[in-house]
Amino acid sequence: MIILWVAAIVLSYFSYQERVSFLSILRHKTSDLFFHYRYDHSRMPEAINRLVIVNVDEETMLKIDRSWPLSRRFYGDFINRIYELGGSPAAIGMDLVFAGKGEKPEDDEFLADAFRRAGNVVIASYFNEEGRAILPESSLAESAKAVGFISSPRDRDLVIRRAYPFMSLKDGTEDYSFVIKTFLADRNIGAGQVVHNKYAAVFKLPVFDNSRKAMTVPLDRENRTFRINYLACAGDFKTVPFWKALYSEGPRFFDGKIILVGTDIEINHDVYPTPLGLMPGVVINANILLGLLSDRFLKDVSEPFYMAVLFVIGLMVSAATYRAHNLKGLILVIAITAASFYATAWLMSRDTVLDFLGIVYVSTLSFVSISVFKHVLILVENSRLRKMALTDGLTGLYDFRYFEIKLNSEIKTAQAEDTDLSLVLLDVDHFKGINDTYGHELGNKVLKKVALTIRRHTRRGDTVARFGGDEFAVIVPDSDIAAAGRLAESVRSAMEKIAVSWQGKTINTTLSAGVSSLSRLGKSAAADDLIDSADKALYKAKMAGRNKVFTPDGVDLKT
Repeated sequence: MIILWVAAIVLSYFSYQERVSFLSILRHKTSDLFFHYRYDHSRMPEAINRLVIVNVDEETMLKIDRSWPLSRRFYGDFINRIYELGGSPAAIGMDLVFAGKGEKPEDDEFLADAFRRAGNVVIASYFNEEGRAILPESSLAESAKAVGFISSPRDRDLVIRRAYPFMSLKDGTEDYSFVIKTFLADRNIGAGQVVHNKYAAVFKLPVFDNSRKAMTVPLDRENRTFRINYLACAGDFKTVPFWKALYSEGPRFFDGKIILVGTDIEINHDVYPTPLGLMPGVVINANILLGLLSDRFLKDVSEPFYMAVLFVIGLMVSAATYRAHNLKGLILVIAITAASFYATAWLMSRDTVLDFLGIVYVSTLSFVSISVFKHVLILVENSRLRKMALTDGLTGLYDFRYFEIKLNSEIKTAQAEDTDLSLVLLDVDHFKGINDTYGHELGNKVLKKVALTIRRHTRRGDTVARFGGDEFAVIVPDSDIAAAGRLAESVRSAMEKIAVSWQGKTINTTLSAGVSSLSRLGKSAAADDLIDSADKALYKAKMAGRNKVFTPDGVDLKT
């Protein structure tokens, strides 16, 4: 049973982790914690020294006394100055979309000439909400080394955690992202040399070194994205304000580097939430490029292996909680959570993602559910034991101890609510003779038949008890003596018609009954008073010849 229950818990997590918005967001937020943990405890990759971000920021706007957008001539001046002074950057990625014509046609021509002269400039395009590609002005697109799209999907909490390496266009062709093309420009590889299968679970980039032929990027099978391996924050990259790069920074500062030109000006809304906090788009692209340069890509733990781990954890917690004290199960949950935290952090340092929330979910739910199950079992068992302690083993009716407790309680209720309460005592006529003649086994069978008959003729709120050896009692709340008498008469009449068979012999059994009520005794009457009164009525019924129903006043209620 525990095995099936744990399997259901594990399957429920895999079924609903993405369907339930809250669970999906919590899973992502938990994963983000390990980006922070790794960032605080790891060194920056060496490849970060190859990246320089040139930031068109608010300071630049003040220094050159211009407003956004800058004239395209400034960008041409920036590129020309680097090369004219002897600089030799590996690639220049313009994380800017030069859509449409510039303010002056000559500025577009000037920038296009700068692109052609450099020969290694990649410029950006993007897709609007309708999925239409917004491309740079044609002369700029033709003069640049490449044009790559910028498009990173957001998760439900609006955080950017993934990126597209390529996208299928409406004309059936495919285009590569801005970062991929910047990386290819750095390697001096043409996009035509990249070979990939859009249905595969990996994306391969040629590296052309002596160690291997291709760099493998793991992809999500459903949406063809890869996880962005956030290795650095904005302050970790070498960043130069655009004005400084334009006027004062020496060209050697950019030698052999990949330059990313972007902006963090607030009016452009180009700042996004990431696992490491808010980042300008250019810094997000720098992180993607850093992962490519370092050959570091995030990969998930194998799903079958992960499911097996969750199942084993759930089984361990459930077994410990069920067989031992709940405290031991809780201690195991805490120990598993702590060990899993450090295992997840260790794997993250090796660029492997383990879903920590799944472990917490399965271990905690296993502990809670088994604890609740044990508690329910205890309640059911206690209820069964209480019933056994308060009921007669032969007839299944309440015993005399419970009868006394219940009668006192009902009397207090009747007195508090100013209602009547009646008591019926019934006795099996000539029961001793039945035992002496036919034996105790038949006597027991008669008692069971009497108990069953009484139950069938009483109401849900009435209390039926075995008062003595062959004597029974019925507490009848909210009823006067006449109503209780009718109840007793219905039982007497029914029993008179019932024959009990035993070893080929058939006997008929009758009952005598005595009825009394609080209203006859006064509101201050106690339980003993009511019992004595009903017992006197029963005695009169027996003295009158048995098989009758009497009141304490000697009134025969037999119809």
